[in-house]
Amino acid sequence: MSNRIKTDSRSLEKKDVDAMLKELDGWILEADTIAKTLEFGDHYETMNFVSLLTIISRQEKTSVGILANENSVKVYLKGMTVDNYKVARRIDVVSKARN
Repeated sequence: MSNRIKTDSRSLEKKDVDAMLKELDGWILEADTIAKTLEFGDHYETMNFVSLLTIISRQEKTSVGILANENSVKVYLKGMTVDNYKVARRIDVVSKARN
């Protein structure tokens, strides 16, 4: 059994990006980055979610841009690739589970 992780970092065509964004919850395209802003009740919820993002980033071996303030987090994934789409879906699942 191989320890290699299959990745798919191919850039997607605009039509594919548009289709995938429709499947994601609240993600938008900003230049060559997809982004999502999430709101939280307080600073502790915000920081807890940031901690979850760092775990996802490490597990997925990708960079997740994070801009956090007291009650919100903006998440950035640079480049619209199949891998980043999968990470965005995972972030959606985690963000829905907190509600």
